[in-house]
Amino acid sequence: MALISVGLTFTSECPHCRNPLPVNQASEVTLCSKCWQGAPTPVKLWEFLVAKRLVEASAMEPETDSWATIMHASLGNIRLTFGNLAPRCGGCEAFLSLESIFTLAKEGDTKFSCSACGAIASVRVPPPWFESVAPFAFLLVGETAPEGGGALTGIPEGISMRCYHCGGPLPLDGSSRTVKCRHCGQDLLVPDDIWQRLHPTVSAHPWYVLLNTGEAAALLPDDIDDFLDLAALPGGDTALLWKEDSTGRIGRADRNGGFRWLNKKIPVSDYARLLYAPGQDLIWVVDREQDIAQAFRADTGASAATVKKKKNKPDFITAVDHEGIAAATDGTLLVHRCWEDDNYALRRFDSTGKRVRLWPGSDDDDLPKKRVEWNVLGDCPARPPDGAWIESGPNGSLYFIDRGSGHYASFDREGIPRGTVEPDCKDVSKIQDCGVSGDGSVYILFDHKKSINEINFSHVGRIKPDGSFTVLAGPHAKKNSSSLGTDMELMSVAENGEIHLCDRGFDNFRILAPDGSPIWRSPATVKEDESRAEELDEALQS
Repeated sequence: MALISVGLTFTSECPHCRNPLPVNQASEVTLCSKCWQGAPTPVKLWEFLVAKRLVEASAMEPETDSWATIMHASLGNIRLTFGNLAPRCGGCEAFLSLESIFTLAKEGDTKFSCSACGAIASVRVPPPWFESVAPFAFLLVGETAPEGGGALTGIPEGISMRCYHCGGPLPLDGSSRTVKCRHCGQDLLVPDDIWQRLHPTVSAHPWYVLLNTGEAAALLPDDIDDFLDLAALPGGDTALLWKEDSTGRIGRADRNGGFRWLNKKIPVSDYARLLYAPGQDLIWVVDREQDIAQAFRADTGASAATVKKKKNKPDFITAVDHEGIAAATDGTLLVHRCWEDDNYALRRFDSTGKRVRLWPGSDDDDLPKKRVEWNVLGDCPARPPDGAWIESGPNGSLYFIDRGSGHYASFDREGIPRGTVEPDCKDVSKIQDCGVSGDGSVYILFDHKKSINEINFSHVGRIKPDGSFTVLAGPHAKKNSSSLGTDMELMSVAENGEIHLCDRGFDNFRILAPDGSPIWRSPATVKEDESRAEELDEALQS
């Protein structure tokens, strides 16, 4: 079991009296200790405010934290402090024993005392609704909250008062400032010092969400400001590449909301691309701006190769100013290089980054490098037609795919043409990305020509080797017509035809089956799909 403890300190404003409202427990209603009215803190609010911060905190260094301020329509100014913080006693701030907490939770106890100072603390299993906020949460520690009767959980007992008239003991439950003596019948006003002891000032304090991440190295972010690329991997996982704090991160995400491994602080620019080379089970990061290429082992994330271009290494990989890249199934990389004066050429590199022949039996220098048209493509092409993507296909094949029409030509590993396919993609307005599956089908991520209420919803289509075209997913699809969103730009297709999709903000990350039916969505995507469905419904009704 991998355990992460996230500390939260949550303060808002009471919507009734506008006094500060500490939120010291996970609850759908938070009671104000000033006016004793309940402030709604529903699940949607927790998902919006807290879910993202829990993921951010889980990735921090131990005993570090951060903060955020948010303006909310009903709760006013909200301040959150969150971090990778071990549970501490609210009284003396000593670290609490996790082993003792686990034992008490298993036994069903909800209260325990600090071994250092004796202060009472709470532990409980999260309520069922909290799963949508933090799927990995298994215990909540250190919560406190005002009770409806006017008392505060966790305050010391033994507060007493005697009647001014007869000296008899008075009943004090904190529900009223005026009490009646049961012995002489006189009404008395509870003095300020005793009333304050019954109703101490409630302030926000840290409480803790314990996350059981299993074997995950880190949790999947809800969104990413500088997301760069993704690559479909065997077994249904996805390699992800992004920038955070000006440095690169690469990880292998599973379908449980976590990473199997995560590498931080790798050098990347905003123009880095991600490729999976199945022949060597390597994940390549190839940069269009920085003259560096990096390879990582797909199973562990360990570095396999780093190639920095130098003048004395002219035969090693570079992708500066490239027009396209692809990873062949034999483990080689293809780069469509661009120089000045219409100087374009394809280059092939092996798993160490060393240049090898583009086509077996042909010297690269002997291949014609003049501009070519789709209708005159011959054997062993040295460059694709203008405006074409390059993609790898089954058995080491290479595909040239037209960015506008979806027309494509393919070549086997020897460079022999396998034919040109001209599908009828009349409904395609703009192709955002494409990929090739193991059966030779070409998948495209595209905007449909028929907008809905002037909104261009994203769609996925498949071009089979026989040239037939089918819209698989999106509002205009016959079967899978739910919304995929409107800003999908990145797609990677696995060998088995599974389609991995993502937008640039990473809050729309999903995997589709080869027929376009949904397989999996990230936790953030699940939360946002309700609003995407509403957007589509409103567009269809307009």
